Amino acid sequence: MAKLHTILEKFLKDAGSLKSPQLGDEVPLRNQEVDKVAFIEVLSKERGFNRGIIIALVGLHVVLFVVGIGFAAYYRDSPPTIGVILGGSILSLLAITKSLQQVWREKTIMDVLLTSVPNLSGESIVKIIESIYYEKR
Repeated sequence: MAKLHTILEKFLKDAGSLKSPQLGDEVPLRNQEVDKVAFIEVLSKERGFNRGIIIALVGLHVVLFVVGIGFAAYYRDSPPTIGVILGGSILSLLAITKSLQQVWREKTIMDVLLTSVPNLSGESIVKIIESIYYEKR
């Protein structure tokens, strides 16, 4: 999520929207002209990278599962060893699943942004990105 957060932060800085709030009557002006094309290019590149990470994590998940089952079958005559193997396998699979969940969430946010940004006005884009940016902060 750190890379997506950095991309959103850069976009908000470029749009002039990443400033501390001003108190009083003066309302800060927002830059209505945002660079949609550059933002879409950066998100597309990062989405491709995340897709590769997801494929690698799913592959690692499958490999660890198969290796755990293989060790359990090999040491089937030693119940304590099977317990250690399956326990370690499950713990490592849980850690990989947590990482996969975070990458998948980031990819989903990127997909939503890539779908909605081309059809929105500059002000609407800034509002959406602000809501995503400040949600996890």
